[in-house]
This record gives sequence, structure tokens and C-alpha cells, in this order.
Amino acid sequence: VRGISVTESEVRSFYDAHPDSFVDPAGYHCREILVFKQEEADRLAGQLRAGASFEELARLHTERAGMKSKGGDIGWVTPTAWPDFHEPASRLQPGEWAGPLAGIDQYSLIQLIESRPARQRPYEDAATDIFEDLQRTRRDSIFVSYVDSMRVVFPVTVNEDVLKSGLTGPQGQIDSAGSR
Repeated sequence: VRGISVTESEVRSFYDAHPDSFVDPAGYHCREILVFKQEEADRLAGQLRAGASFEELARLHTERAGMKSKGGDIGWVTPTAWPDFHEPASRLQPGEWAGPLAGIDQYSLIQLIESRPARQRPYEDAATDIFEDLQRTRRDSIFVSYVDSMRVVFPVTVNEDVLKSGLTGPQGQIDSAGSR
């Protein structure tokens, strides 16, 4: 936004003062087999316990759209992406699986491929977001101050009775056609 300055030192100070705001949560790269019947989920879990390949079972049985060809690879599970799987995935070691996990009319088996710990976002990754947030906050503050100052110079009084009478028809209902 032109005319609203934010300095590099202000951005750095904000980053240093709010370290918890710039943490990427732990993530878990997972595969999933989604089915719609408990019996099917239990049958697949039995096959996994007997040593079947999770990826191959996902290629054959998952009902999640577009996931058969990917062997059930749903990508990274985080608190915001696949939140129902985050906690169960956090208890797994790579190669381990969990489930069936019950959803609404569906059942999932998940397998952990790899995990990454929570990490502090580097200043360089957060600086642009901080800059834009500080600029937006200043712009909003300037606008509110301007509107407040205009209210002092140009007081506005809303006469509810006049407003209502201009919007209602003969029976007192709101008449949108009459306001044109």
C-alpha cells in the first residue's frame, strides 16, 4: 500500500516478539485406504497384519477419488490438512499403520511414510507476511481515525422513524419497490 511505510526493523521486531506465531507444525506424510464399510476396513486391516503391502492394497481398494493411482498417498497430514489423521499419525513410526479410523459413513486405514518435526519458520520466510500484516493494520487504523474525525466535522443523525416510513408500504411491510 503506497504511503504507509513499514521498516525492516519493525518487521524484525515483530518476528522476534512473537516467535510462537511462526512455527510450522509437525507433519506426517501418509497413505490412506478409504472404504465405506466397517467390514471391508476390518478385512483390509487383517490383510495388513498378515503382511500385505499397504500401497498395493490402496491401489486396489481405496475409494478416495484420485488416490488409487497414487497408492493412497495423501501427502502431508497437519492440523489443518487432514486434521482427523494428525493425532493418530503422530503416534506412528515410518512404515507403521493405524485404523480403521471411523469417519462419517467411512473408514480409513493410514500408514506413515515419513515425518517432520515442528519447526520455527525462518525470518526470511515470514518477513513478507509480517510486512503485509503491519501495513494492513496501519491502513485500517488510519481509516478508522479518518472516519472518526469526519464524524466530528460532519455529525450524522439517523432518524429511524423517517427511515422506516420510506421503506414500508401501506400495510407496514418492507417495500423494496417503493424505495426506487
